[in-house]
Amino acid sequence: MNQADLDRLASFAQVWQRVQGNASVQEEHNENDDFIALLEGTNYAWSGYVALANACCGSTRQQLLSLAQDAKMAFQKLQVQYFLQEGDTYVAKQDVKFASYTPYVLRKLWQNATNLAKIGERMPDDGCLTYGWGFSCIKETFLQHACVLEQLLLQSFC
Repeated sequence: MNQADLDRLASFAQVWQRVQGNASVQEEHNENDDFIALLEGTNYAWSGYVALANACCGSTRQQLLSLAQDAKMAFQKLQVQYFLQEGDTYVAKQDVKFASYTPYVLRKLWQNATNLAKIGERMPDDGCLTYGWGFSCIKETFLQHACVLEQLLLQSFC
């Protein structure tokens, strides 16, 4: 048997228990899924900030472009880490296009930022990802983004 066959057999017991309705079997949390979610979420943030900045002007535009630059850097660092771990490149999905009112877009971006911070907190932080940059940096970066987005949302209601 090759390794792929052995891997399929190893996971069969869990699948069979679920088929039989055994509720005691729980899905394992997969760090790779979190890593892909970070890649997709940072790309979403980057594209979303740029799209929203293009619809704004003045200091709001500058703040959004600054957030976009942070998200771009985070995405690129995660891409490098993905390549180091998987030996393959991660291609970003298409850019985000918003066709709704700005407060709703800000809310979506805020939700994304808080989700990225939660994922960053869950990930093991060995203190050295790419360039000495760890997952705790993602948590801090996107918590700051959430605060800025809250302020922008507050301004939009004034």
